[in-house]
Amino acid sequence: TIALFGEGNVEGAQPWMRSTMAATFENQLVGAKRFRVVSQTSKWIADGNATGSASGLYDPSEVVRVGKQAQAKYAVVLRMTRVKTNKRGFGPLAWTELDMAMQAQVMNTETNVLVDSKPFEAKFKTGLKPTSGPTVFNEGDFGSPFSDAVKGFAEEFVSTTVTALMPLDTVVADVSAAETILAAGSDIGVAAASEFDVLKESPLKLPDGTTVMRTTRLARLRVVRVEARISYTETIETYGDGGIKDPAPNTGRIQAGM
Repeated sequence: TIALFGEGNVEGAQPWMRSTMAATFENQLVGAKRFRVVSQTSKWIADGNATGSASGLYDPSEVVRVGKQAQAKYAVVLRMTRVKTNKRGFGPLAWTELDMAMQAQVMNTETNVLVDSKPFEAKFKTGLKPTSGPTVFNEGDFGSPFSDAVKGFAEEFVSTTVTALMPLDTVVADVSAAETILAAGSDIGVAAASEFDVLKESPLKLPDGTTVMRTTRLARLRVVRVEARISYTETIETYGDGGIKDPAPNTGRIQAGM
């Protein structure tokens, strides 16, 4: 479970920016089909909004408290850190430039540790308008490019930073020299270009007589085609004894059931 928080209280930010930012990240998290998402529209996060600091920014301890209350192991906090506008033009016509920056952070609510933080910046401009017009911009001026930019950031953040926190486990269903088929597909969030490590576990007896399981990485795969319940992959690289990479991929190291 992931608790999603959104902040947009920097000078120059407008309500539609915060709602767009939160909705876009929520859609990406839900669309990954790997997380239960408690968004800021849910009761727990609404409580968190009400008890935030006077500055309008979330206190980390409050994020952890509300995240735990929502039974979320991780909390994603979205912050708008800069919103600036400049009106530029010549003669009777002018355009408005929007310079924005935001930050996405992940906190582990069980350990109270900030796991990762990623910045994002973008600039947009409106079409030409009469110089004498109002300087205030609205969603119609920047809504579409703003939404597209935030979506791109959300896609990258969710597919890399967030999914890395909750790796997807599956098994090799079939293997040949041409491809390796995994028993996981789009119904649980696997997408083209997703990468998987092929691991092998073997018993290792310690000097005190106890036995532990030793994990060895044998190969790295990249998904090239996805169906509902299976994925077709290509072998990027394989590894021999001591984790040394083979000069060329050796699919003979991969077996069904791994």
